[in-house]
Amino acid sequence: MRATSLVKQILGLKGVVVSEVSLSEGEVRVNLKLSRAKLLCPKCKYSTMSCYDTKTVDSRWRHLNMGVRQTWLSCSLGDSNLQDMG
Repeated sequence: MRATSLVKQILGLKGVVVSEVSLSEGEVRVNLKLSRAKLLCPKCKYSTMSCYDTKTVDSRWRHLNMGVRQTWLSCSLGDSNLQDMG
């Protein structure tokens, strides 16, 4: 089993692909990619492939520790092109 598959199962990640896992002193860094091509509005469930805003810096979240190491998840996100949703 690959390290990326193992980390995905251990952390219970769904809807993403684990692209890279790296270990450094005291932390585990997990880079993610969205597994779907379409963006989904969380309010109205509208889906689109159109994206008006992409960040140059990945979003980053803290997950529960893996043993004594802090676990950090990072993923590049975009916003859907819905003007009236605010």
